[in-house]
This record gives sequence, C-alpha cells and structure tokens, in this order.
Amino acid sequence: MKFIVSSTALSSHLQAISRVINSKNALPILDCFLFELQDGTLSATVSDSETTMVTTVEVNESDMDGRFAVTAKTLLDALKEIPEQPLTFEINTDSLEITVQYQNGKYSLMGQNADEFPQSAMLGDNAVRVEMDAQVLLGGINRAVFATADDELRPVMNGIYFDITTEDITMVASDGHKLVRCKTLAAKGNERAAFILPKKPASLMKNLLPKEQGMVTIEFDERNAVFTLESYRMVCRLMAVSCHDNLPARTRQPADSAQDTPGTSIHHIIGPIGPVNSRRPLHGILQHPFRVMKIVKTVNLRDIHRKWIRKRSYPQFLPPFVARHVERVVVRTRIIR
Repeated sequence: MKFIVSSTALSSHLQAISRVINSKNALPILDCFLFELQDGTLSATVSDSETTMVTTVEVNESDMDGRFAVTAKTLLDALKEIPEQPLTFEINTDSLEITVQYQNGKYSLMGQNADEFPQSAMLGDNAVRVEMDAQVLLGGINRAVFATADDELRPVMNGIYFDITTEDITMVASDGHKLVRCKTLAAKGNERAAFILPKKPASLMKNLLPKEQGMVTIEFDERNAVFTLESYRMVCRLMAVSCHDNLPARTRQPADSAQDTPGTSIHHIIGPIGPVNSRRPLHGILQHPFRVMKIVKTVNLRDIHRKWIRKRSYPQFLPPFVARHVERVVVRTRIIR
C-alpha cells in the first residue's frame, strides 16, 4: 500500500487527537494511531478505551485501500522534524514494515496489526440528536469545565451536565465549592433530554473547537455520546448516573416559574428546612450537588441567615466550615446567574 500526504496537514491532525492517548495503557495497541485509507481519504483513530477520536486528511495520491497501526510517539517525533513537504508512505501489508520517504531521507517504522485496535461504541436506536454552533458550544465548555471536580467518590461531579429543552440548552458544572451555570438560547433540542459529559472529553473539545466553524452535531443515548465536527469525530462514554433523574420532582421545575416565591425558592438549593436539631441539615446539597442548578432569581440570602446561620453563631450539629460551604455556594450562584 502506498499514499502521499502533506506533512503539515498530517502532523497538525495527529497532534490534535494525540491528547486522547493516556501515558499508561493496559493494551499496547492503545499507544498507536490506527490509519485507514479508503477512497482517497486517510483517517486516523486514537482511543483510551473510553474516548475515541477520529480525524480525516485528504491524500494527494494512493494506489489501494488498507489499514495499519503505528506507535503514536514514534510517528509524532518523526513528523516534528520535517517541514512542509509531501510525504510518501509505503506499507508492506505482510510484514507491516512502514517506510516514510521525504526530500532529504526516509524513516523506517514498524507497524502493528490493525485488527487488534478496539472498535468504537455504537449508539442505540433511541439516540437523541442536537445541533449547536461551534463557538456557542466552546463558550459553554470554557465557562464550565474549570468548575468540574476530581472526586472518585462522587463521579457525577466530574463532568459538565447538559440540560436540553425545546427552548434552550443549559450547561452546569460544580465541584461542591463553586458552581457554573451557562444557559444559551442559541441552541435547543427537539425533546427534553440530559447527559453528563466527562471532564476529559470536555477538555478535548475545548482544544478542538477554536479552529472549527459551523455546526457541531451531538448524538447521545444512555451510555455514549458522539460529537461530529467538520474534520473530527469524538465518541465518548457518558457518566453512568444521570444527575437529572436523581433529582426530586420539585427541583426539576423551571427556576423562574410563577409558583416560586422568595420564601419557597430556598428549597431549590438545599431542600426543605428542617428543625434546628435536625441531624441531616445538608442532606440535599451533599447528596444531590446539582440541585443548585435550579437557582431562582428570587433567592433571598436572608432566609439562609435566618434559618441556618443565626448571627454567625452556628449550632453544634453544623460545623462552621460546613455552614460557610453552603453560604459560599449560594453567593457564587448569584454571581454567575
């Protein structure tokens, strides 16, 4: 198999998707790029078993279709030293020996069997489809990704929650100390749906979207999501727990609904206010951290001071650092709203 491709185009695309590869992988094949040549288009795939990213590059010339795998670090180090010029790849499909020829010399690499590379996940028949402008999606991820947590005990906090309605799309992230809620009216769905995008795929999209124009297609089901860009395609595994489904019904109502009043809006933050001697004062916010997502505009901080923090003299069951935690979350939410 033989094909010719631009060194700059190939290097830039491989650099973009190489961030998916982990420093240590259980399978040696996950340290490789999977190349597939079909109908004059070269596609490169990387995976870490949970996130898979594919990019496509147009080739100048090819003689046949085929597929092979090559170690990512070896190929990237070689491409860094080559300026813009056409590269000729010659692959022996029997021995998997790869020769890369350029103007001043050539590289000899050893490939691996492409059949060992894991296949990406497929979406189910009930997948939901949404389209967003690339810059709108980038703005939401930029504002929310810094607030995600790295908590193994509460994995639901380690991602961005997408709440899709027929009127808007809201992106929410929180680590328990800070909360970000970004709502956009520039995109909407055909039905009510929600998913939690893990932190790593969100960071990968953050690096890809600045160079993209046009629309981004998002398709997802209960387990996986697919982001399709002009030259890239990412398939990632979603959080197993759906934050929206775990919330009580009273927190799913729109925050600015007519029935919300300053006296009742506090329930959207920390749930019903119990008696002073309650032993579970923070049950709502600790068990369902994204409950703060439905903050209403009429939240009155005096309610919290009056019912929870009486002249900053904390009851014995409510340690000062926990009380400050609740106060800080609410104040941060009012700033971001």
